[in-house]
Amino acid sequence: PLPPPLAERRRLFALLVDSLRPQAAAELEACLRLWAPERPLWLCSVPNLAHQFPQERIDPAVLRHWRRQLERRHGFRSDVDRLLLLDHPKAPADGSFGALQQTWLAGPLRSSLPLEVLIALLQEARPQAQVVVCGMTSALYGVRRLNGAQVVWLSLLPLWRHNRNYRRRPLEFLHRSLRMARMALLTAQED
Repeated sequence: PLPPPLAERRRLFALLVDSLRPQAAAELEACLRLWAPERPLWLCSVPNLAHQFPQERIDPAVLRHWRRQLERRHGFRSDVDRLLLLDHPKAPADGSFGALQQTWLAGPLRSSLPLEVLIALLQEARPQAQVVVCGMTSALYGVRRLNGAQVVWLSLLPLWRHNRNYRRRPLEFLHRSLRMARMALLTAQED
C-alpha cells in the first residue's frame, strides 16, 4: 500500500500533539527549566536496556562515553550544557543509570509521552531555539521526520564494553545493533 499523503500525516500528528498536550505539561516544564538562553536543549532518549545489565542498571561508564562523543562531534559543552535523560516508563525508579550526581546531567525524567510529541511542544514553546535529541531508539527517526530536530545516534560500543551479560547472550546486543543501524540508515535517507 502507498503511504498516506504528507499533508494527511501532518494533520494526524497535529491531532496527536493536541490530544496529549494536557498530560505533557510536567515534562514540558521540566525541559523548559533546563533550557539555557542561546544554547541548544540536549535530550537523551535512554534506551530501555537497564534490565539487560548486571543489577538492572546501565553502567555509568556508558554515559561518560556518550558525553565524550557529544563533546567531540556534536558541540555539547559539559561546562554550560546539561543533558536531560528521558527514561522509559519501565526503567528503574531512580533511573536506568541509577542515582547520578553530575553537573552536566539532568533528570532522569520518566515519561510515557511519545518523544516526537514532546519535541513538537518544545519547538512550539521556543520556535527559534535548537533542540538536539540523542539516543539509539526508533523514536529518533520520528523526531527527525516529524519535527525536523537534530538527532544524534549514540555509539553502541560502550554497551558491549560495559555489559558482561552481552558476552553470554550476544543475540540481545546483535538485535539492538541491527535495529539501530536500520533506523539510522532510514533517518539518513530522509535528510
